[in-house]
Amino acid sequence: MVLVSWQGSSFNMSWIEPFIFFSVFSVIIVAGFVAYAKALEFFSKFRGLIRIPIVISVYLIFGVFLMVPIFTPFLLFDEWRLEFNESMFYMVYLMVLYFLSMFPGLFVFKVKYLNRLKRLGYFANK
Repeated sequence: MVLVSWQGSSFNMSWIEPFIFFSVFSVIIVAGFVAYAKALEFFSKFRGLIRIPIVISVYLIFGVFLMVPIFTPFLLFDEWRLEFNESMFYMVYLMVLYFLSMFPGLFVFKVKYLNRLKRLGYFANK
């Protein structure tokens, strides 16, 4: 059922499902940022050469965690991939949803953990 058509893109469930997907992800990403900060705090107790590979592993795991939601929909939902390839508007829509879903986690991380992690030596002031 087509509700609205704009430049070849139909506004149907392929527009609502990503909104729901990224809304749920925004809650999960808050938990991910908290777990990331807690892991960095925990591993700050380690010193020297033991700390470096552990912290690099935490950074890499968190980086993958942040990228999973951008690729997962294209693997699971053919309709999203087709719409993404056909419509620039839909592509921008998905990217905007992705970046908006990051803001709650970034906000919590900045307000609750960033200063403490800076004191522990993780993020240098510029």
